[in-house]
Amino acid sequence: MEPTPRSATISRRTAALALTASVAALTTATTGTSSATDSTDIDESARITMDRLNNYRPTPEEWRFHELQMAHAIRQAAANPRYPFGAVIVDGSGSLVAEGVNNGSAHPGFHGEVVAINDYVNRHGNSGWQHTTLYTTGEPCAMCIGMIAWAGIPRVVWASSVETIRNSGIGQISISAIELAARSHEVYQPEYLLGGVGAAVMDPVFRARPR
Repeated sequence: MEPTPRSATISRRTAALALTASVAALTTATTGTSSATDSTDIDESARITMDRLNNYRPTPEEWRFHELQMAHAIRQAAANPRYPFGAVIVDGSGSLVAEGVNNGSAHPGFHGEVVAINDYVNRHGNSGWQHTTLYTTGEPCAMCIGMIAWAGIPRVVWASSVETIRNSGIGQISISAIELAARSHEVYQPEYLLGGVGAAVMDPVFRARPR
């Protein structure tokens, strides 16, 4: 075997050093960048949206209406005791127009909200979202809020929080639905996002779910 030319050895060493320097620079830049959950890096428009969403307070009558609609989502959740994520979509009159339950065993993206959105499209087509409200037994994750945002569903109501779901042993992406919605303000300006409706029912369900 012929010896490797010295120039080739130097070239490989130079390339390796350059790669190492590039990785080091990238690591330093990443370390110095705020995470997605660090609210200090939210722009002013997103901050205004987050404040507005956090300050939404339904009237007692509205809360009772939300509880009645959440009951439909809770019934859906009963179909999957291990992952009790049920969701429904209602129209402006409060009529049920779509429903779904987590089916992650069939597809990793089939969260309850996604299944309900797919059901809506199958029944009604990809229109009329502005008249709808989505109810779900668990706070929507990043994927689900993304789909909700692209659909333009203006009202979202959930029962159990991300933290409650995590404490039940189901891993979660550590960012709130409200912050995700606020960070989507360029494409999504919801009327309200509301958590805790039906939590008194769903929190124990998540805690006692089969493992």
